[in-house]
Amino acid sequence: MQEFLLNTQPSSLGDVPDKTNFLTPTVCGNKLTEVGEECDCGTVQDQCCDAATCKLKPGAQCAEGECCSNCKIKAAGEVCRERNDDDCDLEDVCDGTSPWCPSDRFQANGAPCGKGEGYCYNGTCPTMQRQCTSLWGDSKFLLYNHRT
Repeated sequence: MQEFLLNTQPSSLGDVPDKTNFLTPTVCGNKLTEVGEECDCGTVQDQCCDAATCKLKPGAQCAEGECCSNCKIKAAGEVCRERNDDDCDLEDVCDGTSPWCPSDRFQANGAPCGKGEGYCYNGTCPTMQRQCTSLWGDSKFLLYNHRT
């Protein structure tokens, strides 16, 4: 599983689950916000969510999410996901209306990356060097032996 996650980098794993797609009945207190629930904290200590009703407490706008802080939705433009080290990734920001960070954004396919050695493709920068390294490893000795 680890190899799959590291090599294929499936983008859907970071998405917020669809609350309408659960097969079991809604249960308040299971820490899963399901249909009909505004929140589901599971404990009475939560400052934003009423654990008995799974509704937000008075004055609370949210109880969870990357764009939720102290029961309030963060302002539009606040960073909720830093860009990674890849040239093709973009910083993601809160929209000011949702407690969840929007889907991960990337440079458009075809944008130059890797110091001009590659072009963005689906959020990554596949340069020739990176592709060779992923296929054959990072050994210059291996490359030398194939040339002679």
